[in-house]
Amino acid sequence: MVFERRLTDGRAVTRMRERRPEAVLAWDELTASA
Repeated sequence: MVFERRLTDGRAVTRMRERRPEAVLAWDELTASA
């Protein structure tokens, strides 16, 4: 389940990366600690 969610989250992050680069950095910290 976690792996599948990471795939979908990865797509969402790719979209956010264009609009909010700072949000992606914060997201990377969450996924790294999780």
